[in-house]
Amino acid sequence: MLSESFIIHFSQLEDPRISNHNSRHKFFDILTMAFVATLCGCDDWVEVSEFCKSKKSFFEQLLELPNGIPSHDTFGRVFSLIDSDHFEALFSQWMKKLFIKTRGEVIAIDGKTIKSARYKHQHKGIHLVSAWACQNHLTLGSVKVDEKSNEITAIPKLLKYLDITDCTITIDAMGCQKSIAKSIIQHGGNYVLCVKNNQKELRCDIATAFRLVENRPCQQYADNKNHQEHKHGRTETRSYSSLPLDEFPYIQDNWPSARSITKVTRVRTIDDEQSEEINFYISSHPYLSEQIHKAIRKHWNIENNLHWQLDVSFNEDNCRARVKNAASNFSLLRKISLGYLKKDKTSKVGIKCKRKKASWDDEYLLGVLAGGNDPVSNVCKQ
Repeated sequence: MLSESFIIHFSQLEDPRISNHNSRHKFFDILTMAFVATLCGCDDWVEVSEFCKSKKSFFEQLLELPNGIPSHDTFGRVFSLIDSDHFEALFSQWMKKLFIKTRGEVIAIDGKTIKSARYKHQHKGIHLVSAWACQNHLTLGSVKVDEKSNEITAIPKLLKYLDITDCTITIDAMGCQKSIAKSIIQHGGNYVLCVKNNQKELRCDIATAFRLVENRPCQQYADNKNHQEHKHGRTETRSYSSLPLDEFPYIQDNWPSARSITKVTRVRTIDDEQSEEINFYISSHPYLSEQIHKAIRKHWNIENNLHWQLDVSFNEDNCRARVKNAASNFSLLRKISLGYLKKDKTSKVGIKCKRKKASWDDEYLLGVLAGGNDPVSNVCKQ
């Protein structure tokens, strides 16, 4: 039993094998088995193949399997050939169906490198940029960064896949680019971009603006109340200060639809030792908007709820799938699996434990595959 949206979207993925009529295994069967095996705790193609062999009777209820279970070489070869751009586009379309968008949703965009997905002559593994819906806890899209490029070129490509109307996009310093800000506005969203030393002139202008108004009356200097947290043996106090850009045209005129700048001062206390960090942000929101503070705080959800889960619960950093498109396509399988597991509310355990439980309990696995409230088909026969 698979969710209907999964079948509708991913059955459109083109079989990359040259001579389909000579293929022993159906392409959608291979795709489905790899997805289910990944959801159930498999982290490489050997594990995927062995899991499917041990669960052959289970898969026979879902798929035709005209020639049994493929070998690990077959899984690896097929996924290395799948068009990752098409796979990424279908993934984003599928997430739009599951994404319960609320006004003011914060979407965090950030990149992650799969360290082991590289050959000896390469300095680093493949780099992927993902969009994370902070309130809905879903990956909305993911694109691979070209080997000779960086996130600056990948983010606009990712934005084309997404529906960001009325949402706030938050990006770390790498994405603080005028072209990216313009693209976000054109797609109907707002932005809160972190300004660091890669934009030295802008950072200097913002710092100067805050120094100019420090001694002005309070009504002209929006200084919000401090927020204090006690976690993991440390105390962190955050102070947010925002300014409208109306009186700073030399900043406003250079950035598309920019309306405010924000200064965040973080003071951390660990074992009686204090450290201070100051960060600046530029935003299309008005300077008194609560969305600015919300976006700044929620940006790191993508690290804690996506990247951390992929590394710890899915062992992604140690995955050595590297031939052609295998690494990026395997990463998409993990993100699809994570979406299904997060949507499951029947088991109150962590993602890693849910993966194991799905491999042990066929009834639980069928419930997860049904996709909760997502429409389902009784039997998946392609």
